[in-house]
Amino acid sequence: MTASRTRLRALVSWLGLSVALAFALIVPAGYFAIAYATLDRELSFVANLKANRLAKYIYANQQLWQYQTHRLSQLIEVPEADESEMRQRIFDAEGRLVFEAGAPLILPVATSRAPLVVSGTTIGSIETTASMRKLMMATALVGLLSGLLGFSAFFVLRLVPLRIIDGTLAELETMQARYRQLFDASPFFTIVVDRQTLRLLDANETAVRQYGWSREELLAMTSNDFYPPEDLPAVIAARERYMTDPAHVVPPLRHRKKDGTIIDVEQTVHPIEYRGRPALLVTANDVTARNRIVKELRESEQKYQALVEALPVGILETTADGRIVTANAAWRRMFGFADDEDLSKVDVQTLYADPRDRRAVMEALRTEGAPPTEAVFRRRGGTLFSVERYLRTVRNAEGEIVALRGIVIDIGPRKSLEAQLQQAQKMEAVGQLTGGIAHDFNNIMMVMMANVDALEEDQDLTPSIRRRVGHISKAIGRATDLTRSLLAFSRKLPLRPQSIDLNALVVNIGRLLRRTLGTQIEIESMLDDDLWPVEVDRGQFENALVNLCLNARDAMPEGGRLLIETANAVLDGRASDPIADAAPGAYVRLSVTDTGTGIPPEALPRVFDPFFTTKEVGKGTGLGLSMVHGFITQSKGHIGIQSELGRGTSVTICLPRATDRSAGEHGVAAAALPRGHEAILVVEDEPRVRAAMVEQLQSLGYAVSHAADGAAGIAAFETAKRPYDLLLTDVVMPGINGKKLADEVTSRWPSTSVLFMSGFSQDNIVHDGRLDPGAKLLTKPFRKGDLALAVRNALDAAAVEAGDAK
Repeated sequence: MTASRTRLRALVSWLGLSVALAFALIVPAGYFAIAYATLDRELSFVANLKANRLAKYIYANQQLWQYQTHRLSQLIEVPEADESEMRQRIFDAEGRLVFEAGAPLILPVATSRAPLVVSGTTIGSIETTASMRKLMMATALVGLLSGLLGFSAFFVLRLVPLRIIDGTLAELETMQARYRQLFDASPFFTIVVDRQTLRLLDANETAVRQYGWSREELLAMTSNDFYPPEDLPAVIAARERYMTDPAHVVPPLRHRKKDGTIIDVEQTVHPIEYRGRPALLVTANDVTARNRIVKELRESEQKYQALVEALPVGILETTADGRIVTANAAWRRMFGFADDEDLSKVDVQTLYADPRDRRAVMEALRTEGAPPTEAVFRRRGGTLFSVERYLRTVRNAEGEIVALRGIVIDIGPRKSLEAQLQQAQKMEAVGQLTGGIAHDFNNIMMVMMANVDALEEDQDLTPSIRRRVGHISKAIGRATDLTRSLLAFSRKLPLRPQSIDLNALVVNIGRLLRRTLGTQIEIESMLDDDLWPVEVDRGQFENALVNLCLNARDAMPEGGRLLIETANAVLDGRASDPIADAAPGAYVRLSVTDTGTGIPPEALPRVFDPFFTTKEVGKGTGLGLSMVHGFITQSKGHIGIQSELGRGTSVTICLPRATDRSAGEHGVAAAALPRGHEAILVVEDEPRVRAAMVEQLQSLGYAVSHAADGAAGIAAFETAKRPYDLLLTDVVMPGINGKKLADEVTSRWPSTSVLFMSGFSQDNIVHDGRLDPGAKLLTKPFRKGDLALAVRNALDAAAVEAGDAK
């Protein structure tokens, strides 16, 4: 700006000087030119006037005119205006002076010639000359006056404009400094770019500070240098649009700093004139951090939305008048709406079982708030269901409720689980009671069996007494089956797959079912005479069959007919097979068919799902069929169901055919009872059972000792001269139970074999329904033959193991 001011001041000075010189030179020159032109016209007029006169005279005296000097002088010297200071001369055609009149003149002089024409022929010329002294003096005077005026104008033009210019320039300097300060202080990257060459014409301090280049480096760059090479083609293509249309919004771009860092920018472009050149004012804002925050916020919102959508509880927001703003997928499923369905026109009040509940909730929220409560709602299809509801209000600045946000939890499954838990607890209590009764009854049966076995071995009995003893033995057998059924019901038997006859099992269970199902249910059976054996856990299958029959009873509240069928079946995988997904092979099929109400078609695919039930709340746990399905599947079998509303239900079980029939089912003849002479210690807390087993073992030839509990059993081992060959111990005993006793004996006297006996396990030697590996169990009640076979097998197995060890 200082250089500009100096140049402007010099320009003004030169302008003033030019004006002064113009006045000092141009005005006198103009005056001189005008005066000289006037003088020249006068001389020319005089010369022409004299030439005309002389031409007339010569025409009249053509032969004598040049010799009549006196007459010529008269013609030339006739006074004319202002001719007193003039000199006249006459020249002939060859330019020779003929005549001259007038006094000598002071230089400089002005001269004018006129041709002397007589009869169309130029015979000479007349020259008129005048002194320019007066003209020069007048011109000098005029020059003096104009010079004074010019220099006066010079001083005026120099002083007044310079003051104005200085003030204006000072103000411009202030404005320029202010705008420069604003330009440099702008927090945005700001540059001025030549519109044709794209070179930078200016850059603010923010561009220098943020991008790392110096101002000199920036001014040597073009706008293309700010973009990563991979982005440049797209930038060039887009630039044509926003350069031709400055109002066009520049798309988001990326800039490159001097150190190679890439940042996101928002950019604006405005056309301007810069120092007389078309330019672009480019402003860019670094939005990298904002974009990162926006991205993180978007990801957070997406995660929040995904979390809300994944929640198994309903999330809902409504306006104060009941219009739905948003609802997650769980809420939509809960109330029967599709995921993409528009809920904006749904009135929440219509979803309440009682529409008045909505108004009551709003009143409670306006006054004291709404604690978590249970409510009944109506699904879109019209069914009612119970929910637990948590509500929060959204209020405006005036405290008015503008929205409600809530969590809705379908508590139907929870209530079902609570009912199932209560039922399970009742069943557990019944099972404990049943198991305890069965255990005590087993001990009684053991004594009765021992005495019956002793009577049957007595050879002195008469036929009639032996027949009565046989009747007692059969009754004891039926009582044993009943006890086993009770233990199976209470799940106190270990899972022991064995080859069984389903016909015999159905007959035995039938006796229990007739008392359980009641007289209003007619039970029929159609059993195949030559049924193949199957390998399955007897107790678990009895429990499964009881479950199926109880379900059939519940489906016939007014009474009906229950049919149990067994048959051999060879499946080949065709659609006509009773169970479509069963693998081809030989099976034994058992069907339980009722004439009850049937199962709805939409519920039929879910009947084997855990906790699913078609019964009313409190009348079913939803576990029966799922347990049956799981047990049959684990037994390598298959189960299917067919049902029709109003016509009943049929459940079909297919179990693989077993290879052979277990010899244990036929019993062991008394005459063929295995015997021995080994030393056996019997540990049993029930005196009568202990005495009966000691007597039976002694009758088989064994050397038998006995103890009343685990502590007495250990003491007996410690005082014995040699370790016993077999420990026969009850599992459930006070103090040291049979499992702990067996562990102690095995660790201290490893040569002793162990045989457990129990009416039911207490998870001592049975885990997950199966015996511990290597454990041998004799289930109470048992006959003498069962005892003889189990003892002999245990002793022989120990002898084999000892031989292998050697």
